[in-house]
Amino acid sequence: RICETEHLFRMEQKVITVKDSIEESLQSPEALLEKRHQLVHGFGSARRIRAFNSAAKARVKVEDTESRMALDQAIDSVEMTFASKNIEQELSRGFMLPEHDITALDPSQAYPMHGILPVELLQALDVAKAATLKAEACGIVKFLIGKAEGLAKANKKEKKKRLRVAMYLEYLIRFSKLSKFNKEKFVDKCGAPPIVGSQMLQLFTVKTEFRGKPRRNQTESLSARLLCRICICSLIASGYKLPVGQVNGLAATLKMTAGQLKRYYREVGAKASTENVSLKAPLDLPKIKKGGRKRG
Repeated sequence: RICETEHLFRMEQKVITVKDSIEESLQSPEALLEKRHQLVHGFGSARRIRAFNSAAKARVKVEDTESRMALDQAIDSVEMTFASKNIEQELSRGFMLPEHDITALDPSQAYPMHGILPVELLQALDVAKAATLKAEACGIVKFLIGKAEGLAKANKKEKKKRLRVAMYLEYLIRFSKLSKFNKEKFVDKCGAPPIVGSQMLQLFTVKTEFRGKPRRNQTESLSARLLCRICICSLIASGYKLPVGQVNGLAATLKMTAGQLKRYYREVGAKASTENVSLKAPLDLPKIKKGGRKRG
């Protein structure tokens, strides 16, 4: 059926992303924004109009001096907040290292025992189980337990301390091998007493949320903290002098190069030579680098 009409609309294919008019392409951003404003308010839904108005309010005119200054100040504020709350905190000695005394004149006092293993954790590490753990432990822990067992009976207190630290070291190494994500799910695989497992989660993971569920993950800075703790414990359990062969073995266990691991030993104040890595007092800690690389 044919009917009369007052208007005739022609339909044709057109690539809308290509500007046909040079004049249109040279229009200022403000002019284009005004056109969008007219179209949205003329034909858009209430929801679309609200979204457009919200975006317009949030728009910053970078060519406006005051707006640009406000934007720069906001960025500076965010960067300063990030630096103060994250970078400085994570690089501070208090974050990376356990309690330590840089004025101590004896290595045994440089890292007090209570700063590494509080009394309740020491009690949880039963030295009677050291021999059993030795059979399942990695190479350096086998070496350290054997060395502690060889101490004279007169050094009974020192023997127990070294055995407990060597056991703790084994659990730290096992913990480092777990997935960095959702660590609380796998911490039982370390075989550590529950209180030790809880301490490792508290010290070396951060609480996050994934798909609405809480979990504990290990960040790069927390991985560095864990490696520092491993270095300190290996030195304490060895009597503050560790043969370079054992250092190389520990690096292989941690899937690192010996050079990479020695950098962490230097971070805790130890000195590396061709024969051993040793901790001497007073501690000679490297200076913390502040700021980033200079831009040329």
